Amino acid sequence: MKILVFSDTHGQTEKMREIIFSNKADTDLVIHLGDCFTDMTEIRDDFPEIAFLCVAGNCDRFFSNDFPLFNLITLEGVTLFFAHGHQYAVQSSLSSLVFAAKSKNASVALFGHTHVPFCEECDGITLFNPGSLELPRDGDAGSYGIINVKDGRADFKIIRVAEN
Repeated sequence: MKILVFSDTHGQTEKMREIIFSNKADTDLVIHLGDCFTDMTEIRDDFPEIAFLCVAGNCDRFFSNDFPLFNLITLEGVTLFFAHGHQYAVQSSLSSLVFAAKSKNASVALFGHTHVPFCEECDGITLFNPGSLELPRDGDAGSYGIINVKDGRADFKIIRVAEN
């Protein structure tokens, strides 16, 4: 199962749409980690063959309370906990996020908010942040994530997007 992961697109959907289009043949799920979840709702109808999930970020609360602040899904034996991250203060520490994932019996915690890609294991939880496509804060190109899940294992990749 192939999952594309985006976060912090902040109203700019063109690159996300292009990435999904170029990966649609083998993508099963797209997860958007907030800021702005409306970006995902704007383009999901273009890809009816792909499932979409999202959570609200700190900027999304101004628009709607219809989307959850966190979500949990188990795919092929891997349980993913995902949240935007602001409610776990991920800019200063990842310990609250790790605790939240453990409390839900997840082995993976997906988060955004920092606009900086990150992939590391901490206390048995794989922490994965795809970064931001349009507004990276690490001085590098924008990024998104790919997760491949099969037989109870997950592989994670950060993909940098070159400027046009």
